[in-house]
Amino acid sequence: MPETHPPETDLPALLALPETALLKIGEVAQILRIGQSTVFQHVASGDLPAPIRIGKATEGGGADRRPSRWRKTDIDQYLARKVEESTAQTPALAAE
Repeated sequence: MPETHPPETDLPALLALPETALLKIGEVAQILRIGQSTVFQHVASGDLPAPIRIGKATEGGGADRRPSRWRKTDIDQYLARKVEESTAQTPALAAE
C-alpha cells in the first residue's frame, strides 16, 4: 500500500510518518520551520544531508532535473543532532 502524505500544513502528521518515508522539499521545510531555499542552502553548506534523486529527469536545463526527496530518517537524525548541539552549548538547560 503506498504511503499517503498529509497536507503540508499538518506538522504532527508529517512528524508521524514512518521512518521509510521520502519527504518533498515543502515537507522538509515545514518540519525544519525554514524556507525551501534555506533547505538547499543548508544542503550546499553540508549541514543538511543531500536529497536523493528519484524518477526520470524532467525536460529542460542541463542540471539533474529528477525530483528530490529526503529520507525521513535523515531529517530526524539532523534534528536530533541539532538538539544535542544546542543542549551542549547551554549546559543549564541539559541539567533541568
